[in-house]
Amino acid sequence: MNWQNRSTVVRGKGGKEREVYFSTRCGIWLKRYLEERHDGDPAIFVTERDPHRMSIAQMRYIIRRISDRAMINKTIHPHRT
Repeated sequence: MNWQNRSTVVRGKGGKEREVYFSTRCGIWLKRYLEERHDGDPAIFVTERDPHRMSIAQMRYIIRRISDRAMINKTIHPHRT
């Protein structure tokens, strides 16, 4: 995590790495989330079960649940802005 320019490197398909940016508000929530974790896993989003890294399917499921609760009437996925 680069807190100064609010960015982090993510690994995508084929192991390609790319830099992604996040807003100030997102940075505040990320810091809070990371401060509460005590697992030492380098992945940003983790689960309690093995393997601890969150899968793409799990992330899609969570985003879909949030959009349903917010009554967003369109398909939402991790790549939509």
